[in-house]
Amino acid sequence: PRWHVDVPFRSEIWKATQLLSLYEIMDRPGFLTKDMRPLGVDHPWGVEQPLRPNELRTAIERLAQLTERDGVEPRLSGDTVSRENLRVSLSAIDPNWAEVLDRVDIADADQVTAGEFLLVAAGCLLERF
Repeated sequence: PRWHVDVPFRSEIWKATQLLSLYEIMDRPGFLTKDMRPLGVDHPWGVEQPLRPNELRTAIERLAQLTERDGVEPRLSGDTVSRENLRVSLSAIDPNWAEVLDRVDIADADQVTAGEFLLVAAGCLLERF
């Protein structure tokens, strides 16, 4: 298990971090605190941070491997990952995954956060497997 101050235990986002870490899709390792403070208090996961293009690239490659769709490249433009970039990238692996994206609230269509991506990617995995 990973422990991060911005990922509440047993929340949907926590479940998504665990699932994506387990399948080596996306991980931001955390550290255990060695005193009496809460676990991970000094180490946020960064759910509100923008999803980085290199993170999407790695995640899409791994999702494609898991679904035996090797060779899928994410659609990227610039230094940000938009909702549309994510839609096209996921649809290249499985056309039904665009529907999973529609079920997650993306606050800014021009910039998907890491936390929003976690929820989408976990939903895609659960849909597929």
